[in-house]
Amino acid sequence: MTPQTDRIKIIGAYVKPFCLAYLTRRPVKTLPWAIDTIALFEKTATNFQKKIHACKNADQMFEEVEKIFLDNLLNRDLSLIRQAVALIDENAGNISMATLAEKLGVSDRTIRTHFDNHIGCTPKEYRRLVKIKQVAYQLKISENSLTSIAYDNHYFDQAHFIHDIKDISGRSPKELRKEMPNFRFLQF
Repeated sequence: MTPQTDRIKIIGAYVKPFCLAYLTRRPVKTLPWAIDTIALFEKTATNFQKKIHACKNADQMFEEVEKIFLDNLLNRDLSLIRQAVALIDENAGNISMATLAEKLGVSDRTIRTHFDNHIGCTPKEYRRLVKIKQVAYQLKISENSLTSIAYDNHYFDQAHFIHDIKDISGRSPKELRKEMPNFRFLQF
């Protein structure tokens, strides 16, 4: 396909799951799966879009992106959710709510409320996704048995392991391993 213009603007970023919470005051759980940025961010989005279209080069474009992110990032205190996500990620999803709450110095309920409002899922669901991501990585790079991979990821029975993998990917661990070179797993 030939571009219709010589000015192609593509900007992408790898962000943490709570990034959207920095950009809107609405609870993430209330947002639709397919987000219309203009509807969500209203004037902020239309002004940003105008500024991006007026940019003459990539440096100006990145300056505008940086401004919009910094204006929003510096105004929101999401330190609790950032710390919770970091702890879950560091422990590959294998951390209990009690331990998480203790390390953060808050109640289980506070953590659940923050996850619900800023990520749109429960801490348990997020921990499960982190574990599944780790399993998918191991299925792709390791030749270990499925039993070994299950055990390494703190699944103490095959039924639970198979159910979790199938629930997220739609395939059994064995099927997923066969398709892994062609399978695109959720990135977050």
